[in-house]
Amino acid sequence: MRAIFPINGELFLFSEPSIARVYTKDYCYDLLGFRTMPCGLEELKTRLKMVNSHNNNLYEKPLIWILNYELGGFFYNTLDSLSEHDVLAYEIQYEEVRQFTSFELSKILKNADSFNLTLKDEPNKDCYFLNLNKIKNHLLNGDSYQINYTENFEFKISGNPFHLGISNLLKSKAPYGHFIEIPNSDKSYLSQSPECLFQIGKIGSDVFLETMPIKGTIKNGGNKELLESRKDQAELFMISDLLKNDLNKIFPPNAEVIARKKIIEVPGITHQYSVIRKAVPKEINLWDILEALFPGGSVTGAPKKRSMEIINDLEKRNRGFYCGSTCLRFRSIFKASVNIRSSEINMDEAKLNYQAGGGITILSDENNEFREMWDKLESFRNCVS
Repeated sequence: MRAIFPINGELFLFSEPSIARVYTKDYCYDLLGFRTMPCGLEELKTRLKMVNSHNNNLYEKPLIWILNYELGGFFYNTLDSLSEHDVLAYEIQYEEVRQFTSFELSKILKNADSFNLTLKDEPNKDCYFLNLNKIKNHLLNGDSYQINYTENFEFKISGNPFHLGISNLLKSKAPYGHFIEIPNSDKSYLSQSPECLFQIGKIGSDVFLETMPIKGTIKNGGNKELLESRKDQAELFMISDLLKNDLNKIFPPNAEVIARKKIIEVPGITHQYSVIRKAVPKEINLWDILEALFPGGSVTGAPKKRSMEIINDLEKRNRGFYCGSTCLRFRSIFKASVNIRSSEINMDEAKLNYQAGGGITILSDENNEFREMWDKLESFRNCVS
């Protein structure tokens, strides 16, 4: 019942949870007290409104929220397809915090070599191309300007997922990555995400909120090609405008795009991203932010609601942890990831599910999109082996 987070370039271990809850549409279940409370989304909303950007003394103990992609249906009225058992969020608070030592990490890395992944199920190329053609028709009909389409890869696994998590985070150097064991469960989540849904910062006494959407991917060494790609520029600019408009839902003044086409390199692949910023009142809370931003526009498309409906129709599965967000509130840190490059591990079934995809525009080439999806998978696998 542990979690690992990178903080200022070092890895920290959170342990001894004192709060562990899971939320669905209709109920909240206490994972430590083994009891069900009939409160669901309204209780979740109340709890999220209590997580704010000031009073750092309240957050000497780490508080994390795992927000599954399907929670976005609460904000866009698309919850009808979910069952009463579909998980929308987890809330976990930890009592113990410590930094890993170099000796501990080197020892764990040796043991991590024994973790094995064997691919059991992968996307069917013909079905993938068929769905991309359906997406192109939606784009031509004006239903959407861009749709983020994804597929699932299933692996058989053996080894210690905790060691895998540490090894993966060290090798990927993911700024928004993390590993979380769900209390009293065989389930854990591993993310090597490079993408920020939001972070709260200060300039003098002013509080600001930033979001940094990633759009555009190429293998390492292709920076010039990426920055000159018409398709990737269109993708990034559309989603940057979408997120600028999302931020403008949170109090005046208007948000500004302060940087475009910035480069970030991760193992094997390179991305481009924008930085969008706006000033916010110091009492802003997590609910205010999520109501405007969640799920991240880079993993839906534009416009959001219609794109999410099309995604649901084509993918025919819950994304769950993937494309959701994990929020950390700890001391002065208040930030959330977009959970791309992420996987769900189930040790009871000895399997790992990894999902990958990309933004589809009218300029997309089917073969390039299919190859990009596999490049993202290889980036993940290279940090596992």
